[in-house]
Amino acid sequence: MDATDNPVERRSAPRTTVPPSSPVQVRVRPGHHARLLDISTHGARIETTCRVVPNTSIELRIDAGNGPYVARAVVVRSAITRLDHALAVYESAVRFQLPLPGVIVTPFEAVDTASPCLQE
Repeated sequence: MDATDNPVERRSAPRTTVPPSSPVQVRVRPGHHARLLDISTHGARIETTCRVVPNTSIELRIDAGNGPYVARAVVVRSAITRLDHALAVYESAVRFQLPLPGVIVTPFEAVDTASPCLQE
């Protein structure tokens, strides 16, 4: 048996996948649009057209329809995943400095309307 047969789960909280059709609005300060790929109380994966550098602090403004919430986070990793209309698209993992309230994470499970994320 090798390491791929039984991977060790390292996350401290379960993640919720956010559907591409979700109306959630996310911005990376100072106002760059982002798309939320998944989220937990301790972290998230985001997609942006602005570069975020690993080991730096960022602020995310998350609005899932229940009011905006500002979360400070540290970028754990970031990589270019594709080119979209001559723009680099980055996928980044962030770890929140303080756990998010459950009310911020829960709405993503039932959301399914269109969102103009990544349109700048």
